[in-house]
Amino acid sequence: MTSPEATQSSRLFILYFNVVREVVSSYCREVRQLGFRLLGLISISLGLEEDYMATVLGEQEQHMAVNYYPKCPAPELTYGLQAHTDPNALTLLLQDPDVAGLQVRKDGKWIAVNPQPNAFVVNIGDQLQVSAYTSAAASLWSYAIIKSCLPEKLMKHGRHGLRRRMQALSNGRYRSVWHRAVVNADKERISVASFLCPCNGAVISPPEKLVADGSPAMYRSYTYDEYYKKFWSRNLDDEHCLQLFRS
Repeated sequence: MTSPEATQSSRLFILYFNVVREVVSSYCREVRQLGFRLLGLISISLGLEEDYMATVLGEQEQHMAVNYYPKCPAPELTYGLQAHTDPNALTLLLQDPDVAGLQVRKDGKWIAVNPQPNAFVVNIGDQLQVSAYTSAAASLWSYAIIKSCLPEKLMKHGRHGLRRRMQALSNGRYRSVWHRAVVNADKERISVASFLCPCNGAVISPPEKLVADGSPAMYRSYTYDEYYKKFWSRNLDDEHCLQLFRS
């Protein structure tokens, strides 16, 4: 026999679950579309067809992680998440609006990425470092904070205008970024990361157009499944996993 209180609690749980499920599903769909827009812009910035990256990466999977970092009285003794690059193609991170915790490594130093209102942090993953590889003079993107709605005038710019803006944001390079999460002594923190991943059978290699001028391919061809298994067979903070796939 079930008490009225238990029955009411069960109904409330089911109602709450359905509401949360719809919100999360809607969020995932919108973030996925934003990710595809960014992949299109990245393709254009490299002089490729707008759908090049999305086509090469195949029917992309999408993973989402909700990260909870409790406050820690001795934050200098631990990390929320140790230093690593992302093995996927593109990561869109929604930060806690009130508590910083993300850091990226630049020029050998760890730099805090403070939360910005109505913005995502966009991390280039390892697969775009390979797929977008070209000579040092070309436009590559290490990481950037991207407004959730890209300005319409940016969407209308052609390849060269967009490339100049990419260079201004990125100092001229597309590279997967080393990052980590640190904890806070006084406040807990939550972040939501969405990962766009190539399909397992996707063959990752530099586009022929980007090596046609004699620039050597830095990495051998491989499948995403091969890379993903190698990535998780090692410690996250080991040398860059891409070093194991160099030509």
